[in-house]
Amino acid sequence: MKRRSSSRAILLCIVCIVFIFAYALIKGPSAEIRLDTGDLRYLYFGIPFEYHFMSEPERTQLIALAVGSNVLKPEWHSCAAHVGSNNADRMCSGAYARATAWIAVDRRLAQMIVEDIATYVRDTEGWHGLPASAGMLDFVIDRNKNGNWYVKPGWQQDPAALDYLQSKGYSPPATQPAGG
Repeated sequence: MKRRSSSRAILLCIVCIVFIFAYALIKGPSAEIRLDTGDLRYLYFGIPFEYHFMSEPERTQLIALAVGSNVLKPEWHSCAAHVGSNNADRMCSGAYARATAWIAVDRRLAQMIVEDIATYVRDTEGWHGLPASAGMLDFVIDRNKNGNWYVKPGWQQDPAALDYLQSKGYSPPATQPAGG
């Protein structure tokens, strides 16, 4: 009798473990992003399982931008409660990568843009809306033939850029390095 009871307990444990793993596979992981670098980590049941670090030199550039910032801290924040079809995790990390294009143009502006991304992640967990700097990351950014992000020439006349600068009360220096 005792052997039958222990066999049932073992079988019940196996069924529970299989159920938990099946649930985790179906639901998928959640994702967190590091506010200062855009690094991603994926978690199952709150346990980090996989890391995707920002590529270089972007990661080092982002760490340098974080120096002196009250927003860009080495903290992990949720950016996708469920990694799914809207790819909020990749959208947020991609925004960090695109923002590094601004460093060659205006370091202070680049820092403001990355701080907006970090604030967006911290406040919304990537669930709704876009960062305040979305126009600076989409309309005036492009990739060159090597696949590197750059700020398009003439960005100073772009309505999205002008709106963003006005919202920040920021006037960039008059001379800017060439993009591309």
